[in-house]
Amino acid sequence: MGASSDYMEDVGPSSKGEVDDMDMDMDEDLMDTTNLNELGKETLQSFCKKAASLFFDEYGLISHQINSYNAFINSGLQRVFDSFGEVAVEPGYDSSKQKDGEWKRASVRFGKVTLDRPSFWGGTSSDAEHNMFPRHARLQNMTYSARMKIHVDVQVFTQTVGRSDKFKTGIDKVVQKNVVHTENREIIIGRIPVMVKSDLCWLTTVEKGDCDFDHGGYFLIKGAEKVFIAQEQICMKRLWISNNQGWTVSYKSEVKRNRLIVRLVELSKLEYIKGEKKGLCVYFLSTEIPLWILFFALGVRSDKEVIDLIDYDSNDASIVNIFFASIHDSDEKCEHFRREDRALDYVDKLLKKTRFPPKESIEDAISAYLFPRLNSRWHKARFLGYMVKCLLEAYTGHRKCDNRDSFRNKRFELASELLERELKVHVSHALRRMTKALQRDLYGDRDVHPIEHYLDASIVTNGLTRAFSTGAWCHPFKWMERVSGVVGNLGRANPLQTMIDLRKTRQQVLYTGKVGDARYPHPSHWGRVCFLSTPDGENCGLVKNLAVTGVVSTNISESLVDKLFDSGMEELVDDTYTKLDGKHKVFLNGEWVGVCEDSCLVVGELRSMRRRRELPYQVEIKRDEQQREVRIFSDAGRILRPLLVVENLDKIKAFKGGNYIFTSLLDKGIIEFIGTEEEEDCCTAWGIKFLLADIEGKQPMKYTHCELDMSFLLGLSCGIIPFANHDHARRVLYQAQKHSQQAIGFSTTNPNIRVDTLSHQLHYPQRPLFRTMISDCLGKPGYPLGHNAVLPKPELFNGQNAIVAVNVHLGYNQEDSLVMNRASLERGMFRSEHIRSYKAEVDNKELTDKRRKSEDSITFGKIQSKIGRVDSLDDDGFPFIGANMQSGDIVIGKCAESGADHSVKLKHTERGMVQKVVLSSNDEGKNFAVVSLRQVRSPCLGDKFSSMHGQKGVLGFLESQENFPFTIQGVVPDIVINPHAFPSRQTPGQLLEAALGKGIACGGSKRYATPFSTLSVDDIIDQLHSYSESDNLLNMYNRANFSRWGNERVYNGRTGEMVRSLIFMGPTFYQRLVHMAEDKVKFRNTGPVHPLTRQPVADRKRFGGIKFGEMERDCLIAHGASANLHERLFTLSDSSEMHICQKCKNVANVIQRAVPGGRKIRGPYCRVCESVDDLIKGGNEMFQQDACAGTKPEADRVQLEHQAECANTSSEVLSLTPAVISVPYSASVPQKPMSMRALGLVINQKNSDCETRHPHVVESPPADGYNWRKYGRKLVKGSKNLRSYYRCVYSSCHAKKKVQHCDRSGRVVDVVYIGDHHHDPPQEKRIRVVSSAKHTIGSQVVDPSVQKLVGLDISVCSADGRHSSLNVPESEQQSSSISNGNAGARIKEKSDDETESKRCSGSSAVGPQQNGSCGIASTQVQEKHGAEPRLKIRIKERSAPCSVPVWKTMKEPEIIIHTVSDDGSSNDGYRWRKYGQKMLKGNSLVRSYYRCSSSACPAHKHVERATDDATSTTVTYEGKHDHDMPAPKKRQCSESRLISPAASTDDARCKKNRSLSSRMPSSRCSVDGEVDMMGEKISKLGGEQALESAQTLLSIGIDLKPR
Repeated sequence: MGASSDYMEDVGPSSKGEVDDMDMDMDEDLMDTTNLNELGKETLQSFCKKAASLFFDEYGLISHQINSYNAFINSGLQRVFDSFGEVAVEPGYDSSKQKDGEWKRASVRFGKVTLDRPSFWGGTSSDAEHNMFPRHARLQNMTYSARMKIHVDVQVFTQTVGRSDKFKTGIDKVVQKNVVHTENREIIIGRIPVMVKSDLCWLTTVEKGDCDFDHGGYFLIKGAEKVFIAQEQICMKRLWISNNQGWTVSYKSEVKRNRLIVRLVELSKLEYIKGEKKGLCVYFLSTEIPLWILFFALGVRSDKEVIDLIDYDSNDASIVNIFFASIHDSDEKCEHFRREDRALDYVDKLLKKTRFPPKESIEDAISAYLFPRLNSRWHKARFLGYMVKCLLEAYTGHRKCDNRDSFRNKRFELASELLERELKVHVSHALRRMTKALQRDLYGDRDVHPIEHYLDASIVTNGLTRAFSTGAWCHPFKWMERVSGVVGNLGRANPLQTMIDLRKTRQQVLYTGKVGDARYPHPSHWGRVCFLSTPDGENCGLVKNLAVTGVVSTNISESLVDKLFDSGMEELVDDTYTKLDGKHKVFLNGEWVGVCEDSCLVVGELRSMRRRRELPYQVEIKRDEQQREVRIFSDAGRILRPLLVVENLDKIKAFKGGNYIFTSLLDKGIIEFIGTEEEEDCCTAWGIKFLLADIEGKQPMKYTHCELDMSFLLGLSCGIIPFANHDHARRVLYQAQKHSQQAIGFSTTNPNIRVDTLSHQLHYPQRPLFRTMISDCLGKPGYPLGHNAVLPKPELFNGQNAIVAVNVHLGYNQEDSLVMNRASLERGMFRSEHIRSYKAEVDNKELTDKRRKSEDSITFGKIQSKIGRVDSLDDDGFPFIGANMQSGDIVIGKCAESGADHSVKLKHTERGMVQKVVLSSNDEGKNFAVVSLRQVRSPCLGDKFSSMHGQKGVLGFLESQENFPFTIQGVVPDIVINPHAFPSRQTPGQLLEAALGKGIACGGSKRYATPFSTLSVDDIIDQLHSYSESDNLLNMYNRANFSRWGNERVYNGRTGEMVRSLIFMGPTFYQRLVHMAEDKVKFRNTGPVHPLTRQPVADRKRFGGIKFGEMERDCLIAHGASANLHERLFTLSDSSEMHICQKCKNVANVIQRAVPGGRKIRGPYCRVCESVDDLIKGGNEMFQQDACAGTKPEADRVQLEHQAECANTSSEVLSLTPAVISVPYSASVPQKPMSMRALGLVINQKNSDCETRHPHVVESPPADGYNWRKYGRKLVKGSKNLRSYYRCVYSSCHAKKKVQHCDRSGRVVDVVYIGDHHHDPPQEKRIRVVSSAKHTIGSQVVDPSVQKLVGLDISVCSADGRHSSLNVPESEQQSSSISNGNAGARIKEKSDDETESKRCSGSSAVGPQQNGSCGIASTQVQEKHGAEPRLKIRIKERSAPCSVPVWKTMKEPEIIIHTVSDDGSSNDGYRWRKYGQKMLKGNSLVRSYYRCSSSACPAHKHVERATDDATSTTVTYEGKHDHDMPAPKKRQCSESRLISPAASTDDARCKKNRSLSSRMPSSRCSVDGEVDMMGEKISKLGGEQALESAQTLLSIGIDLKPR
């Protein structure tokens, strides 16, 4: 069917099946070709175009959606409630609850259903309901729905059994009903969603809708637009013959009890029958019944009558054997089965053995469930014989098995069928709930409430809303299952995408891998679904799009049987012995309704009645001469399409020059709707030209019908592609299914009343230069400036006309890249507007009656948020119109009464100007806020573009206009595309479009590029070069310069030289797609990665990166960037971390586990050792590979210590962070190798050279008495220094400072203060350096050991602002020592209640100069002009490479004790409870945390392994015990004893200090990890309780080792 254009020229007709003169029922009336020639080709073609325009005006493109919904509300809704009949409520029969009297029963019956138009409540009790329009539902997040009202008849009664006159009535006992309570009134049973622009919608009553591009056909569910996708289902109106699992013929029905299957089965017991040993059995009501027994149960009296009912004429021996085998099988299973009563008894016994036997008697069961549409038992027997005949004919090869892919065996389910099925499920649920609730009130004297008390309307309302929201719809046959893909979201990228979503179809399959031939086009798809518009991927071929003229039929409720009798049909005899004598059977929707002698006359009369409007237009009439059947269908779900009736074409003379509608053409029989089966009898011409001209060398065809246009065979998105029949089918698919739906256009004309989450709008959309038949037929007639006074539908095209040159430009348009003209983009070409909406909701307090907790009460408002900036927010929590929002800003402020912040924050890369702020509320107690941000985007590198031929490409380079090649007329191209793009993608249609567009731009009149009827290449060339006498010389000159194929001579824009080769250039319609580099490109060095693949995460808003794959690798190789490839893949690849257990050498996973106390923690955990004590963390992929390969972590630690030794011999400057002192290294001071943790450095070794990298902590700025929080860092432009940014941690304080550090040494180079503090500084604490030999300057006590460490003079600023120099002799420097040779000075802080008068001029930094003299940094104070002065202080360095200790605050004093213990649970006199542990940063050690077990005691301690000795443990105490020491535990060691709590006097403290010093003269405790505790000063640091803990450890024999 899908022949090429060359084949079309040779053949011409489109014939379905074998059609000859005898099979065609209207050959005598065929019109002579000479009469058509008198009408003329142009007249007939203009009439076809006019008829197509009238068809679209009347039926549109989405009439199938709206018509189906209207059919549901008119008849389907009432049919749903009528199907329930009378609902009987039986009592519970609980004898304990029965009072005096009879059992009470109830019955509920539904009456007439009525629907109101959509409305909503105003919000207060005094407000009346308002008319709800679709815009209200969008803005207020409501469901566009209408109330369903139904009349309900309720009766409560009791039953009594009385006697009757059996002689008169034949019944001994009769049940009498005594009515106790009755109720008959109208109630609300729920709300049903309303389809936009249906009969219930308010838009049908207004002159102008919300949007000119909105055609309705969708639903609004909680503000979201939902649409039904037409579902392909097997037709239930016909028999189904199959040989997949044996030969069967099935009578299908939606009700399981009505299904019947006749099967040909093997019978092995028939030894005396030679050849076939198969018999016929019937599967009915879940049991197997021999065929012959069922025939006699239906009233057949002999075997001969059964053979006559089957009416199989063949004398095939195999068929005779099947009959004999079936009779013998029936005789064996039931003796004397030929007696009707014995046959009925046998069937009754079989049915009672089933799992769910019918409650009715056998006669009633057969009448109700066996072919329920046939009333007579003899009619049922005849239909059963017809089923057997169909099976035997298929078995012998005289009849084809049914094809499940053919549209003759399918029906499309739309809103009517889908809503009817879903509504049944929820009404059944509501009735079950009603029955249980009503049953409880039927006991005793309990009163029966009104029916609303039992019938919950919210079940129906919420059930339908949930089904629309989730898309999970009830299964058509399996009531307990649900299927997906029934409801979809309506796309709004452009109007064409919206229309495509409304015309989609879907075939449901269980598994997409086993669908057989369902993906391939079938001949029955011709003209009904587009054979090109289908998605690629797993849904290819399963999701289709309707052809542009495809119409889905609706159910015809009127009876057609009387009209069939009028046309010559005879009534079917009501017996089993009358033979049909070869008469044709007549079926109406699959049911046998009569017979006829001459089917040709009957069919002809029926078609004439349809053309005279005596029968509905959608009735399908099929004459099957081979099977001697006439099949008539009037059900819903069939796809029809309009065709011209050739014999009535002479009637168009009456319509010439007049105004008429499409219905008048149907009434006159000029056009009729043809179904799938009926088209098999038609001989259809492909166009008017095939009717007028005979095919050379062949007999003239006698056509019955003719196509309106060949492009109507395609879908909407395919039919508007120019020269689509010249392009590769895959490229047409890409444009029709992908690019056309992703193109940016003008999506709606009402953007002010829409709040779409994401929308794009092209600033200057255009129509293409070419025209197609579909765009003209869908356009608006009467346009004075348009071609033929028709304005093509503008919203179908989304793009702009660009001058495209086919050329290679500097290699930047390699493969699919494009080079664009920068000047064209600056003029506004392809400029678009990107609008993103952010939504939030809170509870409406006025409508909420429930009492809520304070943290649940959330309102809109502005607070000082910790998660983002609130500078652009007003007091109500919303930004002002025109505010410039950036990433990290709060776009909607939300806070709870408890102070919790629930604001909506702009994620990474999100930004824009505030376009609008919408506040709304609905009747469900919700307040909504929507803030829309607008971005104007011009094309940039990486943006995606596409022509209408699937020729997609990204922008690779923006070239200046002066560098582009230009023609002699000065025409400069807008886009340059690579010539290799056309042969590789097989899209010559784009070249034809450019050539045609060039001819149109030069004034040509041939503009149509309709598929299958496009202009030939010669016509395009003639238009391109021919000119009329009226053309001026310029046009003649322009055309004369073109070569034959449209190539032009161009000149190099860079050199001005003439380019030797000719360049093809012409206007082409290009589309800008929604895929933009600003939304797609992700660049970063490190960031979050996927835990399994180690590839960067996909979402850019989560700091995702590019997944570096094969194409990225090939691109870098193509550009010769092997070094860049190595850097990206190895050097700067995303780092990953994993934990290794040192004990078992296995990988430790990060899991969530329970800890004592009922809490759960998340962290690394070794499942093998069931411990976290021996875990180390690796920082790169090589470490992971070594760990997985079994490399011991201890070797890595040894290597790091060796690298530390190399670092100690270096001349680099070391920054000692804990003391905030930067000192140059002195080679004269002996140093002990330190671990990486002790150094605070990251050491890398390469080629035996040691490098020193300073950690981030060296960037801590000099303390100034305030607490700061770092929030950013960047590299200073033009320098190698790093600049860190800090803000004050005090709430609502706006003071900030910038600290600049040297990149190599990490020292502070510059400090800039911005703003002033509006609060008092925190409590200041003076720094006191403690040593055995002390020097005092003013109020400062300085430890000379600090100077001995570095051999320098230290300058200290005193309290009165003076500074002094402290000089230490060299001999004393050499005699002094520090613990373990550690290059860090241990300092101790003491709290001071005095104010911060110690600082010089508000902020100072003290540092020694290189010559040892004191240097005070200069202080600059600047005030910012304005109402409130803003303090800006700059502190710069001098030539000093280091600084001395500066002011620093501390939280609580600490005591650090080294013990020889395997764990930290040593008994120090107090009882502790472990509450957590963690891995130390940059270390392989585990730190455990303990709290005092006494209630509300603030004392804590944490225990960790010592870095320099794996056998010792470091215990750090924080806080003071607020209670006495508990009773001591008994110990066996005689030397162990507990020390009682210390006295409060100074003498006692001194005594304890001396005792401690005598026990451990070399022990020291440090505050904050850096100050030595010695002598009597320990009581002032740790307090009495901490000292007692240390003394207790000594008393019980724990060795306190120096750290």
